[in-house]
Amino acid sequence: MQIASDKSIVCEGRDITSVVFPDAKYKIYLTASLKVRAKRRFAQEVAKGEPVTLAQVTKGIADRDYLDMTRAVSPLIHVKGAKLIDSSKLDAMQTVQQFIEYFESKKKQDEKINNFKKPFGANVIRKFLKITFSPFYRMFYMVQVKNKQELKKHRGKPVIFAVNHRSNADVPTLFCTFRNRKLNFIGKAGLFKPNTAFNWFLRSLNGVPIVPGKNDLAIIRHSLKILKDGETLLIFPEGRRVFAGDDGAALRNGTAMIAMKSGVPVVPIVTNRAPRPFRFNKLKIGKTIYPTDFTDKTEFSNALRDEMSGLLDGFEVRKKRDREPVVNTRAITFIDKKLVLIKRIRNGETYYSFPGGTVEDDENPRDCAPREIKEETNIDASATRLLYKYRMVKPLHQAGQMQGFYLCEYKGGQVGPTDAAEFKRDPEAISPVTGMKNGIFEPILIDMDELGELDVRPNIVRDQLVNDIDKYGIQLTRRTKYLK
Repeated sequence: MQIASDKSIVCEGRDITSVVFPDAKYKIYLTASLKVRAKRRFAQEVAKGEPVTLAQVTKGIADRDYLDMTRAVSPLIHVKGAKLIDSSKLDAMQTVQQFIEYFESKKKQDEKINNFKKPFGANVIRKFLKITFSPFYRMFYMVQVKNKQELKKHRGKPVIFAVNHRSNADVPTLFCTFRNRKLNFIGKAGLFKPNTAFNWFLRSLNGVPIVPGKNDLAIIRHSLKILKDGETLLIFPEGRRVFAGDDGAALRNGTAMIAMKSGVPVVPIVTNRAPRPFRFNKLKIGKTIYPTDFTDKTEFSNALRDEMSGLLDGFEVRKKRDREPVVNTRAITFIDKKLVLIKRIRNGETYYSFPGGTVEDDENPRDCAPREIKEETNIDASATRLLYKYRMVKPLHQAGQMQGFYLCEYKGGQVGPTDAAEFKRDPEAISPVTGMKNGIFEPILIDMDELGELDVRPNIVRDQLVNDIDKYGIQLTRRTKYLK
């Protein structure tokens, strides 16, 4: 992979986009029907003078396809995000033209992502909102700010606000609370849908869309420009909304990187709960953290985390389980009255779990379950309804997270390994996250009669599932249940 570290290359192969270059900027899955590929290969062999028949060539290609698609290591798959081009009815030049059109289309998308120009009328709408909307908002959302004098030392100077993210109301609350500052905020790209009034509105409020892994460098350059112009940059260091009382324990390094590159100080700000109308919402402002006091971004992030955690101490965090969003999903999927599970063998212990994982920043929990079950078991499914919500106790690195168990309808495919990271890890290696061996990770089908006898984790979900199947059948026509 070093060959592509400092230059652009074109590379082809059956595992190029899945294993060799999984982070490639442009990915194409080129295919054609078996019949067409066999005729093309047969013509090549005949031109070489090889004594073969069309039937032999067809069988050879079909056999290789099967072996490549079913092998345990680096199987041939159509990875997510790769452009599918079927050349069955295209000649060579037409296929190349499809490539070019794809490249140009992706390039235009990248240009849109990296375009941070303010829309027409942005300054007018921002000033109008500060004069008209801000007073009414502060009447309904009553905000108490503690240690406000800390901001006086940064009056008229660029500064970074590092704020814990509770809800979508955080931005308008901060916009109206610190209305004398020109706030710029970084938000997930899913909010900035092109050609919509809401996109124009967010950009008018100095919103900047971020697409992790695609415009990170552009975001950093734009952030440095904002600070160079003497404005205020609002960042949510966690990168997503969180609700536990120890929010400051999960910060990313982006804030530290921007602060250290710009030399601009960071002011930590925390809130005890999501803003609600007609109640006092408290903001605590912490001590300023100066990047000149650190030489490493990890050290800076740790200092910011400690300061935000300290500010959160003493806040009474009210948790409402029914309103708390799911951040980790699991799929409950049946195939011919058999349940799809993951068999785990680690540290001499055998147990089972439901396929699933963490909800991504721009993802709906309902979409996460089908994506995860595809990545972990190689089958296609669609989520039909949320069955259970359960606050995780184990493993320790996920303790406190709200986990959602979705009933998924099987659509097709065979249960087996994929190119997911879980299948590539050394079973004997120690995981830096859990501190245990990675162990065996195997997707399997379990008979319903065996479910109650197996160690399926979490056990509380297994027991509830067994009871509900006895009562409702595998259709599970019941309301969402919160498990304790």
